[in-house]
Amino acid sequence: MERQGVSTLFWTDDCYPARLRHCWDAPVLLYTRGQAQLQAPRMLGS
Repeated sequence: MERQGVSTLFWTDDCYPARLRHCWDAPVLLYTRGQAQLQAPRMLGS
């Protein structure tokens, strides 16, 4: 993961998106690559 620039975020991390914390089925773990703006007002996921 380090070689590919992939980071993990747990739902308890400060960087975890605030909007996802309010979802009853929010993922416990997120994988990101590069500079992710996870607190942006609008997002698109793939």
